[in-house]
Amino acid sequence: MSKRTTDQNTLSSWVIKRPNVSTTIDCNITNKLPNCLNEVLSNTLDVKQPSKLNDDQFNLPPTTSNLNEFTIKLLELPNIPKDDFIYPFSTHIKKNKEEKRFLNRSHFEKYKWLVYSYEKNGVLCKYCVLFSNKGGKDRATQLNKLVKEPLKKYAKILGKDGDFEVHSKNQYHINSVQIAEDFLLRYKNPHKEVINIINTDRLKQIEENRKRLKPIIETIIFLGHQNIPLRGHYDSGHFYQKVNNLLPTTSDINSTINKGNFRELLKLRISCGDSNLEKHLKSTHSKATYISPIIQNDIIECCKNYITEEIVKEIHESKYYSILFDETTDISHISQMSLIIRYPYKGIIKECFMGFINCHDIYDDTATDDDELIEQVERNLETYEPKLTGDILGEVVVNMLKNLTLNLKNCVGIGTDGCAVMVSIARGAVKKVQSHATNALHCPCSNHALNLSISKSSNVQVIRNTIGIVMDVISFFNLSSKRNFVLKKVLNGKPQLKSLCETRWVERHDCIMIFKSSLSDIVESLSLISYWQEQISSSKAKILLLTLCTCEFINGLQCLSSILCVTSKISKLLQAEWQDICQTKEIITDVINNLEEKRKNSTENFHELYIETKKIMLNLEVEEKLPRLTGRQTKRPNYSVSSVEEYYRVSS
Repeated sequence: MSKRTTDQNTLSSWVIKRPNVSTTIDCNITNKLPNCLNEVLSNTLDVKQPSKLNDDQFNLPPTTSNLNEFTIKLLELPNIPKDDFIYPFSTHIKKNKEEKRFLNRSHFEKYKWLVYSYEKNGVLCKYCVLFSNKGGKDRATQLNKLVKEPLKKYAKILGKDGDFEVHSKNQYHINSVQIAEDFLLRYKNPHKEVINIINTDRLKQIEENRKRLKPIIETIIFLGHQNIPLRGHYDSGHFYQKVNNLLPTTSDINSTINKGNFRELLKLRISCGDSNLEKHLKSTHSKATYISPIIQNDIIECCKNYITEEIVKEIHESKYYSILFDETTDISHISQMSLIIRYPYKGIIKECFMGFINCHDIYDDTATDDDELIEQVERNLETYEPKLTGDILGEVVVNMLKNLTLNLKNCVGIGTDGCAVMVSIARGAVKKVQSHATNALHCPCSNHALNLSISKSSNVQVIRNTIGIVMDVISFFNLSSKRNFVLKKVLNGKPQLKSLCETRWVERHDCIMIFKSSLSDIVESLSLISYWQEQISSSKAKILLLTLCTCEFINGLQCLSSILCVTSKISKLLQAEWQDICQTKEIITDVINNLEEKRKNSTENFHELYIETKKIMLNLEVEEKLPRLTGRQTKRPNYSVSSVEEYYRVSS
């Protein structure tokens, strides 16, 4: 680039073409200020004067804020010297005589732009030094006198042809003065600057848009908090138009047409006086109301991202964390993995759900970094079996943690259930995660193991039969509204029966406890149903009634409840967020000691249970008797006992 082109690109040359435009000092000019103005403009003041700018003040970093402040200080410097200032003079030869020509105070008073430099021993125009670079018609003439070079000869400074007057009438000087005035005006009144006026209007528009969106976002967040579905049958179109041209108009906010929870809640806000929302929905086009299902999903996604960012921020602050994950197939036949992160934050243990992950997304080459897996899929694209092995599930978890920008080295714990695909030493999901998170220890779910051992590991036939009968009775009532109505009426406000849930383990304990406490009411309900005219219900009720009213079932129910009342509390405590490994160990030790004590003193403990069992049988009019025993029976317990109590103690 030529020197001329470089000079024309400076701010002052640009401003000369546009004298009325607000401007700031260009860095190309200010880079010269320490060498020019420090030597020239600062010397307009007395060296001993306290207000004189020192070298540090001129050697400012070339930032816009500092340059503007620096320029303001220079422009506001007084140009009139102090009273004790000795005005300089220059000598000239006139008619063979040496004459002196002095500067005086009147020169500085008349020409406000005039300043004196001690170091240069001359006067300069402070406006042109700051804002002018070139002059002439083509703005290519280098400016010297009073700009680049100080004026030191004072013989011809006055009159219409004098240096001061000629300089005052130069166009580049007039432009520089105008620019200086505009600069001061804009700096002291920033609200009048064009860019700030534009910014103010933009900020007003932003604020108005936020007011429009705020009630919409708040409504979606409210529905999410309350776990209420958003959309209905007519969740589309303009808020105040007909629906499919078949229904009445909804211009009246009190319309009875139900358009879904989201839109109906917006109508409620409008009826309660939300003028911003009403104005927005009435004044905007139907495609710009921001209430469509697409926008709803976008806002939900934004909320999800915000919540995730806040959780990740807390995890980064606490540094160390553990992960809990499990995989299952949902009702839409998608294999989803749920991921929970457990971490301490400000003395509180938090467990935060991070989302569901579609496990089969791993077969998309954009969702994994496993080159071997991608190669296998590409090689057998049509016949490849998308199996979910432990390696695949582990890879899904690792990718999720990487997407959350979490340091895998800070993962110190992994919690899963005890299935082989999770805990396999060779190709388990835990093993795969530990290959990346080298500091993570596997902690299998003790509550899962506890409930599985209680519900499935018993080989006692009486207990297995008791659990099966309980499930049949509960299903009998739940499969019919008529039967359930009778049961509710007999219970008369008592807790309803709970199913033996496969996943909610605590409900297994609650189910048995509630069934035991409501046994007499259940028997009464079955007795009433057994007299119905409906053949299926009455016959089934009679069979269940005869099954319940046996000494074997009642005794099995008593034994089962006596054990579950011990394990129920630990099942709830093991699922608490605040439990740590030390407290858990103490609780498990107490439970084991309790069960061992029951086993050591089984005779005394069972005698107490049997006394309570006899009271229940007496209340239900159940006969206390032994089952039929034979010497050759092999399919059910046959014990040589001396009493009914001893038989059920041995068999249970």
